[in-house]
Amino acid sequence: MNRIAPPLFAAVLGMATALPGAETAVWQTNLRTETRAGYDTNLFLQDEAPLAPGQTQRATPVRAGAAEWIFGAGATARRQPAGADGTKVEAEGSLTWHRFEGWAGEAHRDLRLRLGARRVAGGLVAEARATLLDVAGGDTGPVYNAAGGTPSIGAEPVRARRAQGVGTLFIAIGRAPEGGAWGWRAHATASHQDFRTRYRSEPYGAANFLDRGQALVGLDLGRKLAPATTLWATLRGGRQWQANPPGKRENATNAVLRPGLGLEETVTSAWRFSAWAGPDLRRFTGARCAGVARDRAMPFYEVQATWMPGPRDTVTAAARQTISLSGAGRSAYRDTSGELAWSRRAGARLEHAVRLARYEADFGGFATTPRHDLINTAALTAGWRATRRWTLEVGLTREWTQTRIPATAGRSYERWVGRGGWVSTW
Repeated sequence: MNRIAPPLFAAVLGMATALPGAETAVWQTNLRTETRAGYDTNLFLQDEAPLAPGQTQRATPVRAGAAEWIFGAGATARRQPAGADGTKVEAEGSLTWHRFEGWAGEAHRDLRLRLGARRVAGGLVAEARATLLDVAGGDTGPVYNAAGGTPSIGAEPVRARRAQGVGTLFIAIGRAPEGGAWGWRAHATASHQDFRTRYRSEPYGAANFLDRGQALVGLDLGRKLAPATTLWATLRGGRQWQANPPGKRENATNAVLRPGLGLEETVTSAWRFSAWAGPDLRRFTGARCAGVARDRAMPFYEVQATWMPGPRDTVTAAARQTISLSGAGRSAYRDTSGELAWSRRAGARLEHAVRLARYEADFGGFATTPRHDLINTAALTAGWRATRRWTLEVGLTREWTQTRIPATAGRSYERWVGRGGWVSTW
């Protein structure tokens, strides 16, 4: 992953200085540390389920719970221009160590870097953001020999503890529509997930991970329908790629073409809404698995809404549907998600929030083996600012899944995760 980081951050720094102009600015820096303890009731996402045909014993413990210890430190630097025009820059880095009682092989260290820049000059706006996640964790996944194989959607919490690197990049430049004039935005996004894990050829249920990524470019043209309403026409295209399993040429690499319309509305400072929708057109390569059509089309949508009913409350809602690549390789899936969250500041020191989410992955038509998973999440969090520098944070999350394919009970699980600890800022 180190080979990906330099071009990512060079692109952001280049965008920060691409437009001419000079301005005075203010720099701000802060440091952050965290110490947390928690408990995960189902570390490997494995509930009681029938064994797969031919299996006589389990390879992965059922409902193996573990105490978790988290230690972290980070720093942030911000550059804020004094006037409306100028360059805003934000850089952030953090290191976090996770340890699990009784499961030394699940320990991991996460390095996160983020760099962003936004420059305004004469009505032209340029933005760039890059992120990097480097996980120093285990290099092999568990073996799930229950009926259905690995848990829902590739056992993401288990996958997140494995050795890998993830990089993302976003670059955009454009001019907002004003009055009767058209506005425009040209943009590009890219992401790549590089797994540093060993591929295991087990008879059944090995949790293997293969590299994946995508790159998209697009152009948006917009015009104001009203002072607070903008209508956009967009065309986006690019490519998704996926690595082959060892010794095979099977993947879901595809070309993407996505025309569509967008609507952005800011009714008041307390109500914002945006929606993008259109057909999602895909063409898979000759390396696709048997039974996967060369060309596929399905609806794409992305909706976000924010409502502030009062000075202390914020309600957000989001929904999205697209086609994503599997982290286990050889397949893609219809990726549908929805989320509803409410946060409240109960005074100067106390904040709390509730979040409900549903995630659905339908592999039908995109994989040789049918899979259809649903993951439901309910989370409560609270923070109490004890002093100007110290905050106590606690959280409780329940996650439960369902499978809509018969004889795949091993893909379903339930877990509770509770955490609490102190965060300091300087």
